[in-house]
Parts: sequence; C-alpha cells; structure tokens
Amino acid sequence: MSERPGVEIIDQVIAVIAQRQKEMPPDSYVAECLRRGWPYIARKLIEEATEASIAAREESDERLASEISDLIFFALVALAHRGVDAEKVWAELSLRRR
Repeated sequence: MSERPGVEIIDQVIAVIAQRQKEMPPDSYVAECLRRGWPYIARKLIEEATEASIAAREESDERLASEISDLIFFALVALAHRGVDAEKVWAELSLRRR
C-alpha cells in the first residue's frame, strides 16, 4: 500500500469505470450512467456539485467528504464518457501549483 492511498483509490476507480465502460454489464451503475449518456451525467455533476457546496457551507466534515467523493466519481465518469484520459486533468492541476 502506498503512503498516499488516495492516489491508489483514484486509480482503482478509474480502472473500474474503464472496465465497466468496456464490458457494459447490465447490473453496473457506471454502465447505466454511460448508457443514459451525457444528459444524465451532466445532471449528476450539477446535483453533486450543489450538494457538495451545501455540505461545505453547513454540514459535517463527513458529509462534505461524502459529497466531494460523489462529485469526483461523476467527474471521472464524465471523463470516461468523453474519452478523456484523467492524465489531462492531472496535467491541468499541476499548472495550478503556482
């Protein structure tokens, strides 16, 4: 296990999303999101961003962590749906270290 388990978890979630996208199993929530397409994914991103914003303002740290996790998950699903490698996001984030 890494000293930074968060990095491993993100990589694992990305791998699961990619696998579900390739196999599209009928009982997979990721596959269902991808089947429903961009309108559904966009709604979920907006919903989770709103919930994260509310949690940041007035809810517990645990609730905020949960909502941010949901937001990250749907952001990763959106990347997969568009065929954008998460490495592009990491490259953009590295520019924000200034």
